[in-house]
Amino acid sequence: MSNSPVKALAELIRTVADLYLTREAAAESAGVSYPQLNRYLTGRTKISLIVALRLAEPHGISMDWLATGDGAMYANVETPNQEQTIR
Repeated sequence: MSNSPVKALAELIRTVADLYLTREAAAESAGVSYPQLNRYLTGRTKISLIVALRLAEPHGISMDWLATGDGAMYANVETPNQEQTIR
């Protein structure tokens, strides 16, 4: 990921936006214009939590993953606990 937290988040937002058929569909789902979505995707503007949620929720994306890039991308996928990992 990038050194800048905004750029790192932009990379994750692009990953989620790519799940939509078009970027226009992603913008519509997020409740923003295409140019505004593009500013989020390029890291020129910080995305608000509610917009990120609107973008991620239809695809079941974990907000923890979106915030950090760690763990499972999808909310319904369980991440193995430490005991299971050691086995």
